[in-house]
Order: sequence, then structure tokens, then C-alpha cells
Amino acid sequence: MFYNYLLLLITFIPIQAVTTRRLRDLKINGGWIFVNFIPIVKVPFKVYLLIAKSKQMSNGNQ
Repeated sequence: MFYNYLLLLITFIPIQAVTTRRLRDLKINGGWIFVNFIPIVKVPFKVYLLIAKSKQMSNGNQ
């Protein structure tokens, strides 16, 4: 049981950082990160982030 909490504590911030980076890649407001805390909406939202195409940035980078 202790190891579950330890793993959650170690991976929580990196997972949120990757999700925020993906949101910025899609040019979606970073406030959508709070969708991760709504259990019913979390899975479809993550699937959307996985399949959505990146938006082209103004300086030519993707």
C-alpha cells in the first residue's frame, strides 16, 4: 500500500507536466489540466490528446 502512494507521488508532477505540454502543443488553454481530476471525463480527454494533430506554430516549429 505504501508503494502505491509512493509511486503516485513520484509520477504525479511529471504526468501533469506532459499533459500541459500536450495542451500547449494543441494551443489549448492550460486550465484544461483540471479535467484530469474529473474521473468520468478523464479517459475521453486523454484519448483526444493522443489522437489530435498538433497545431502549426507561427515560427514554423511544430
